[in-house]
Amino acid sequence: MSHIRKSYESTGKPLFEGPDAFYALSEIFADMLQDSKLKKAYLIIGALDECETGLPQLLRLVVHSASTSPHVKWIVSSRNKPDIKARLRLNDAQRLSLELNAEHVSRTVEIFINYKVYQLASIEHDSTLQEKVRNQIHEKANGTFL
Repeated sequence: MSHIRKSYESTGKPLFEGPDAFYALSEIFADMLQDSKLKKAYLIIGALDECETGLPQLLRLVVHSASTSPHVKWIVSSRNKPDIKARLRLNDAQRLSLELNAEHVSRTVEIFINYKVYQLASIEHDSTLQEKVRNQIHEKANGTFL
């Protein structure tokens, strides 16, 4: 909070608004990561590929903080998009590709769906409806947990 308070006291609410908000907040974030009191940090970002605005800035922030703060570990998830992979500069030793294991993921999704449909109390005695629900969810899932 001290890092945010210091900037907020000089700038106020506009710190979180407008076109410079990302820059200001990323400076605060960088200060937090450089704080000597911070021993370890694990940061998780899911669905990078769904980021609609500011993706290049966010990726630069991740790469920069990963290279300047060795006590900070990042876990990011994204669909396998070449631009994201290139900007993060990942080698194959640092990434796990679910696309390469699509058969196993698809089977896991199938098991999960079957289990969840089986748990639906409102249709537990209607095997026809269970099968319809199961098939519909399988179709919509398209081999993913989405």
